[in-house]
Amino acid sequence: MNGIRIGILLLLAVAQSRASRLAPLPSIGLPSSEGVASWYGKAHEGRKTASGAVFFRDKLTAAHRTAVFGTRYLVSYKDQIVEVLINDRGPYGKRQGHYFRDLDLSEAAARILGLAEVGVARVSLRMIEYPLASEVHPDQLLPLVLTTLASFD
Repeated sequence: MNGIRIGILLLLAVAQSRASRLAPLPSIGLPSSEGVASWYGKAHEGRKTASGAVFFRDKLTAAHRTAVFGTRYLVSYKDQIVEVLINDRGPYGKRQGHYFRDLDLSEAAARILGLAEVGVARVSLRMIEYPLASEVHPDQLLPLVLTTLASFD
């Protein structure tokens, strides 16, 4: 049992040191991906998000199913770009047994992108920053460690 604890502590220490060298990530030269985004607003105003923060539709935030809370993404749609902070889980809902949306944007972010009128659209995503291990809730450490280790091939 002590060996497992020591192993976990060493893994967290390595992740902390690597994360501190990696955050914030430079936005130039990072690969971007495509995904499908939707938005949420008034019906969720004032409710707690999965991270514990209160949702405000006028803030530039987003929900993602797996990203570590505190991660920042640049999201672009057509000729508009917005930076969002991941502070919630989602989007939820399935189409033919598969998740078809990758990101739920706050109403403010959707309006900046011009996506509020469309509802759901294909967007480009680029992670630009993720939190240091010391800033992450214990439940979020494993995704952060895996993300950090995956960046070192």
